[in-house]
Amino acid sequence: MYEMKIDINLLHENPLNAEIYGTDDPAQLAELVDKIRVSEYIKPLIINRKYIIISGHRRFKTAKILGMKEIEVEMINNKDENQELEILLAENFFREKTTLQKVREAEYYRIVEETKAKERRNFIGMQNLGQISDRANLPELQTTGRTRDIISEKIGMSPRSYDNARKVVQKIDEEDDPEIKAFLEGTLNNNSVNAATKLVDKPMEFIHEVIERTSGDTKNVSAVVREIESSESCVNQKPPMGQYEVVYIDLTESFVHDLHKMQFGNLIASDSVLFIWVFPQKLAQAFSLIQRWGFKYRNSMLLKIDNVNEVSSDGALLLISTRGKCAVMGEKKQQKSGLVKPPEIRNLIEKTYAGDKLEILPDGWQIWGRVE
Repeated sequence: MYEMKIDINLLHENPLNAEIYGTDDPAQLAELVDKIRVSEYIKPLIINRKYIIISGHRRFKTAKILGMKEIEVEMINNKDENQELEILLAENFFREKTTLQKVREAEYYRIVEETKAKERRNFIGMQNLGQISDRANLPELQTTGRTRDIISEKIGMSPRSYDNARKVVQKIDEEDDPEIKAFLEGTLNNNSVNAATKLVDKPMEFIHEVIERTSGDTKNVSAVVREIESSESCVNQKPPMGQYEVVYIDLTESFVHDLHKMQFGNLIASDSVLFIWVFPQKLAQAFSLIQRWGFKYRNSMLLKIDNVNEVSSDGALLLISTRGKCAVMGEKKQQKSGLVKPPEIRNLIEKTYAGDKLEILPDGWQIWGRVE
């Protein structure tokens, strides 16, 4: 290699860099721009004879952002594409990478290692024929071992984790649904290989259910997969014997549409009470379940209530429903005077929603919030 300074516009990005590492993180690139602006130094880029960048893509982008016209480069004369690829990988060895980037990188390490393995076999064959006697002539062929083990070590993963992550990436590449594609990628990068692996062999309906239950938050994938598998197992279990006067369900842990699959109707006594813990965003499904099982909603208890001037789903309600002749626990006769509503609620509504507000009252109506 020899070093020189050339016109920055002569350089071309290597398509392999984008294929392996994707687009640059804007925050990281901005940080590099600030560092180089202060230091006024850019480590020379490595390029080939066609002016294609092998190493230094982010430095190249930084130089263009800073308006540089020329840049220092080191040009390699070797025509061996595998050597160029190996340099590209080696120069990114200490780069912070996502799991997806590591697996994409591993696919190109595989090309390099399989080529080396082929060269080793050819070298040994030539040795056996007596055409080569000095093994030290080819020191780069000294590394031996299973290709998978060599690759997984290079990307910092166990062979088993690498195998599983590779299956997930193959699924991502084959998937046409952009929502599932993004969710699998997020799970692989933000959660764990194991969590993503659990989704690979599942049907589309299962994955969509996981997305729905997690609201797209990949940190909760493992827990939600366990919940779904547990509920599916429960559905297939033989129902208990007898009839029950009290049914108690925590829908903050399980989910209504699983319970719809369960045939509990014959297990509930004609005079019975149903308690359901539920988050506010699941109220519609909970009331659907209450109706399905023949109960009538009667009352509720509140587990955690935020300040009245904050809209939040961070509270749980215990819905109390009955059927037949069954009293409601702790029920008191409602006072005719009703409940005094805090004025903060009206203020919050006025801040959130523009336009006229119509309040329907027992003796008529009132319009408020109108801008005259």
